[in-house]
Amino acid sequence: AAFFRSSRNVDLPLRTAVGASQYKSIVRLTRKAEAACTTEIHRLSDVAEDNRVLRDFAGLQALNVAKYGHARNLYTSDVLRMLARSSEGEKYFVKLDYDKSSNTPWAGSLSYADDHRGVFTKLVRGLDHGRIPRGLNLYIADYYQMYRFADRLGFADICLGRGAIDAKVRVGAIHIVDLDNWLIPVNTRRT
Repeated sequence: AAFFRSSRNVDLPLRTAVGASQYKSIVRLTRKAEAACTTEIHRLSDVAEDNRVLRDFAGLQALNVAKYGHARNLYTSDVLRMLARSSEGEKYFVKLDYDKSSNTPWAGSLSYADDHRGVFTKLVRGLDHGRIPRGLNLYIADYYQMYRFADRLGFADICLGRGAIDAKVRVGAIHIVDLDNWLIPVNTRRT
């Protein structure tokens, strides 16, 4: 798993982590994305009855599931609605990027704000690669935008999730933790 630590100032530690040239590229790509997209960030509990937000994010997430060949989509509209209505719903945030001209959803991400542990975690994202124009990098822009959002919420520690560590280092990961996954076989016929 990869982590970015902002120390209550996103830009300075990001520049330190990735270098001046990559930092300038991240900011430039984010400005370009913000010029092309309308970005919405919603607390999931606030959109429990908003079919548009849940449907749009679920559709983008389904594209991610198909791209990577996952066996199951864990974030369907129904699951998101149940999560939004749960006692944890207020800790989840859904971010959506819409094309400014057509209002078509191009990208979305789901994050979890854990006040108890003090960690803001990016959980999943989905991109409609077939609609996003060439040269528009909503993947990189999403990281920078969510760093700033998490900072506004008061989070200094941001978990970027597991996997794709090289890509996450390029967007500011400064702390990497190896995860060990254990599969323990259980025979239910024995006590």
